[in-house]
Amino acid sequence: QWLNQKGSQKIDVCLERDLQLLERYSLNIFLWLISDVYREFEQYVINNGDILKIVVACIDAKNLNDLICDITQGKLVMFKNEGVIDVIRDSLDYETFEQMCFWQLLLAHDVPIINLQVIFAFKIS
Repeated sequence: QWLNQKGSQKIDVCLERDLQLLERYSLNIFLWLISDVYREFEQYVINNGDILKIVVACIDAKNLNDLICDITQGKLVMFKNEGVIDVIRDSLDYETFEQMCFWQLLLAHDVPIINLQVIFAFKIS
């Protein structure tokens, strides 16, 4: 799915670049828009580890709580069961606070425990 016939960048690549710039230059607007981005561009951002990394790298405890509230109210979906194992695997390289944020967001989605057991069994072996 190309942005246009003349352009060579995919929508997910453009979206990631735009979100990085927005986060860098206007964190408040980035945080205000992130739930809408996940709703409007769900096919590109759900289970997208690159965009998730941008989110967990810049949020604080209040922002995390706001996102968790949106998730538990059904207003925000950041993960789906299919493909979540790859996102979990990628998250193992995150910094400590980013890891904590990631796991809080993931657990708010009620991901079945079998998915978590598979990733841990794979990582340990």
